[in-house]
Amino acid sequence: MPPNVTRPSATLLGMSFAITLSDEQWVYAPPVVSAGLTTINEGAAMKYFIDTHDRAKGSFPAEQVTAEQFEALYGQLDSALQAAGGLALGAHINLGEGKVFCLTAGADEAGISAAHDKIGLRYDSITEVHRVSGIDLH
Repeated sequence: MPPNVTRPSATLLGMSFAITLSDEQWVYAPPVVSAGLTTINEGAAMKYFIDTHDRAKGSFPAEQVTAEQFEALYGQLDSALQAAGGLALGAHINLGEGKVFCLTAGADEAGISAAHDKIGLRYDSITEVHRVSGIDLH
């Protein structure tokens, strides 16, 4: 676990967020951000990405995925990202509709893509994003 990522009292598969499976909501504790970049692993500048998976577009399994199956799959993604120097920060999911929106951090899109390829879960789109909080808007 990178030193600047907070670990809430509830953890899942060693990841830095808590999960409420019954509501299908993920809550994560994001790392420190400066000018849209995340600092993880010995000060390396990391970028945020949101990627999407949609059963209707073929980027999520065609069969129904249970919460437990998704936990395992997401744990594999987190491990693949960490092996590449990145991090899975959280996901917004609707398993019934087969839609997932993953928030990740990595040096570049190629690293995020390689981690997804490693576990056999391609996304249908990916976008580099910057985090903005209410404080930034006032």
